Amino acid sequence: MSEGRVEEVRGVMPGASSLVVSGPDFRFWDLFHACVFVVAVGVVLGTSAEQSRVGAVGLLLVLGAAYALWGRRLILRRDERTAPGLLYLAATGALMAAAAVYAGAATWFVASLSVQAYMLVRWPFAVASVAAVNLVGPAVEYLRFGSIDASAVWIAAAITAGSAVMSAWIDRIARQSNERAALIAELDASRAEVARLSHDAGTITERTRLAAEIHDTLAQGYTSVLALIQAARATADRATAARHLDLASDTCRENLKEARAMVAELSPAPVDDDGLGEALRRLGQRASAETGAVCDVEIVDPVPPLSRPLEVALLRVTQEALTNVRKHASASVISVRLDVDAEFVSLVVADDGVGISGPATAENFGVRGMRSRVEQLGGTLVIQPGRTSGTVLTVEVPL
Repeated sequence: MSEGRVEEVRGVMPGASSLVVSGPDFRFWDLFHACVFVVAVGVVLGTSAEQSRVGAVGLLLVLGAAYALWGRRLILRRDERTAPGLLYLAATGALMAAAAVYAGAATWFVASLSVQAYMLVRWPFAVASVAAVNLVGPAVEYLRFGSIDASAVWIAAAITAGSAVMSAWIDRIARQSNERAALIAELDASRAEVARLSHDAGTITERTRLAAEIHDTLAQGYTSVLALIQAARATADRATAARHLDLASDTCRENLKEARAMVAELSPAPVDDDGLGEALRRLGQRASAETGAVCDVEIVDPVPPLSRPLEVALLRVTQEALTNVRKHASASVISVRLDVDAEFVSLVVADDGVGISGPATAENFGVRGMRSRVEQLGGTLVIQPGRTSGTVLTVEVPL
């Protein structure tokens, strides 16, 4: 019975369950009852007098039809009510008793009725029903001969007790199987929930990452382009206006390069092409051209190869810091310093502009994005006022 379903039904004990199969596996029980029927008919035909065979076989045929048309449907329907099952067992037990009156060998059908009892009703009723059908033979013997073979009674009692013990054992296995099935279903549901939550968390993380990438690249570039175009419009000097427009064109080209890089799995194009040091110098040159401030970029010694996430984080933090200086600081001098030693990478962006009045507690999206990038790499980001004026942003990330 490996392919059938094990289902929880009213079973061999009150409130318990028994193994009842459906679908392909119920064919086993159909075959079992058919074999019992054939054996009972064969024994009747082989051992009974000719005048007794017709009545006994006819009643056995009625018993077979009763199972096929009535009992089988009750079992498959798994009706929780006890009365329909008891009514069926009483009717079929009476038919078997009548058949046994014609031929005692008809009591072979008791094997089928005993199994059906445990499929149809709860354990106490099933045991009582099995005891009743197993006593049909001794009762018919007493009615026909006026005496009972003691061994027949003992055999009926043994069959009843054995079936009761066996059904209790099967019930225990069934309950364990049902509990395991429930546990497996619960684990599957938990796994599905964990998978859903992981997917949701991954989606949120990816959206946050994309938002930071767009903010740190395209949005900053478009802001620079807009500022340069406005500056070109505001000046009457054609040379100055042309210089602003050239810078706007260069920024547009870099933005396009960034957009293509984001499409290609968000690879930071400036780092890919020239390395982190050169990318920082280009950012300093752009900041100087856009603000008119002196931007000094200092790279302490050649920068050794760094991991891609670390290079991207340092580049984006520098971009955001220089954008904030241009927007808010009105600085005349900006410095960017990158230092890599055996244990840490440190990045310092300072300016002599307006500065901040205290700790940067009210962080905007850009500052939150910088901090998030650094903390994901196990580093720290500190923003504080300069010694005399301006703002100092310090990043330290362990290697």
